[in-house]
Amino acid sequence: MPPSNAAAARVRTAPTGAREEAFGHLLNRLDESARFTAAAEAEATEALLEDVLGEAAAPDRAQIAAWTPRLEAVLKILCENSGRIVQLHGTDASEAVQHGLAVLQEVPAGAPGLGRLRRLAHGVSVILDLAGDAP
Repeated sequence: MPPSNAAAARVRTAPTGAREEAFGHLLNRLDESARFTAAAEAEATEALLEDVLGEAAAPDRAQIAAWTPRLEAVLKILCENSGRIVQLHGTDASEAVQHGLAVLQEVPAGAPGLGRLRRLAHGVSVILDLAGDAP
């Protein structure tokens, strides 16, 4: 039984107090999935990854400064809402999320640099690749 169906079955069969708790958990999981999907499937995310990691990518300082906070925000959303991906892919996904969180924890010295921008984009890309493999 898929995870969402299993959660729904627990809600239907649980005693009243537990049913309310299970229903709250189910709503949280649905909300988490919606936030993850919104960030993952946004055309802006796809375009940004192409601008940073694409074959012709050569961002200038102004683009690096503009794109870094956008990728930080996307990576944060993906990492914070990755429960289903981690559940489906186990260790690979858990390691990808931990790596993403580690990149977010880095404290850049001075202005954002190209290396940080590419590490952020790579973190997003790895998580999205795993999500693309999810049923």
